[in-house]
Amino acid sequence: MELTKIIQSPLQFHRNLFLSKTLHLYRHLIVQGLRNGLTKEDLKLMRVNKKLFSPPTYRTSLLIKIRFKFNLLKSISFLFGIEGQSKKRILRVLNQIEKSSTDIWNPSLIKSPERKYSNKSLSAARYKLSLYVIPSPYGFEWSNLKRLFLSLRNYLSLRFSHKIGHAFIVISENGRPIMASGMTGETNYQVIYDLLKKKIGLDFLVQQFRGRLEDHEFVLKDIAKHKKMNHIGSIHYDLTNEQFNLCQNHMKMFCEKGHYKSYGLILSPHKNQGASCTSYATSYLEVAGLMSKDLERAWKRKVSLPKYILKSTDKRIGLFRLIFKLIFSKKTTQQGSINSMDSMDIEFWDPDLMYQWIIKNVPQS
Repeated sequence: MELTKIIQSPLQFHRNLFLSKTLHLYRHLIVQGLRNGLTKEDLKLMRVNKKLFSPPTYRTSLLIKIRFKFNLLKSISFLFGIEGQSKKRILRVLNQIEKSSTDIWNPSLIKSPERKYSNKSLSAARYKLSLYVIPSPYGFEWSNLKRLFLSLRNYLSLRFSHKIGHAFIVISENGRPIMASGMTGETNYQVIYDLLKKKIGLDFLVQQFRGRLEDHEFVLKDIAKHKKMNHIGSIHYDLTNEQFNLCQNHMKMFCEKGHYKSYGLILSPHKNQGASCTSYATSYLEVAGLMSKDLERAWKRKVSLPKYILKSTDKRIGLFRLIFKLIFSKKTTQQGSINSMDSMDIEFWDPDLMYQWIIKNVPQS
């Protein structure tokens, strides 16, 4: 009996050690998943359906990689004979993260040593909101369909990574960035797949994609990179403590409710729909009361798209048919120029318009 205990004890010790490491890795993968597009709702479904090692992937490359790591962790747990022991404790980890603050995984927040302020020094803190806008490589012409088709040459640019433009926000405290954020979507694969396989025409202009918030390190490096290329515009606003709190709460609620999961050109974060990169960035100006009607008119574009370039229920539009329609069309895309019964009107924050206005009206340093 004593000999059996001696033999089993080291084995049990190593199993417990491996179980501890498994729980640590599991927590790390869950946080990594949230930073790359999972939501708390996804965690709830994993918990309710008892699929603890099967997070959804939504056809995004980052989440597919994370799911592969989950499957690998599950297989190793099975081989070491701890799968049964780990389920309850993993369920507890999943439940804790689901109920925890989004601050523990929010990719927009810049971690720093804990700062201790007195009430006096806290009230004296100075906050700044910076909006950065990157234009498309060669500009998009929306005046008519033929010009719009020719604008697709932006996707052939090898020098510039943001083919349709992009936008970021950075919030600084006493000159030091504490939040750096941008909204993006897993669009490239899905656009190609939907255009070639589903034959949806230009529906990708109005459809939703799986989205995520960009990591603050990527945001800051991308801004620095485009500054060196002289291919970025910026506008800066001083914030009061109240405005800073409004922006901070806006970011937290956007994460808490998982609105980042939906990315699309015409989506608005104020309607709980999700966002585009530009509507997400400008939403901080709006919640802080910094967006004027004149600025909104200057930065937004209104376009009317004829329905024959969009997929209908009875007629699909493949790539070659779409190209033919775009090249030989003489229709403009200005709202009101097409019969409303035959068109779809869209409105969106245009990064090219935003960039042009900023370069014209705001001195760049």
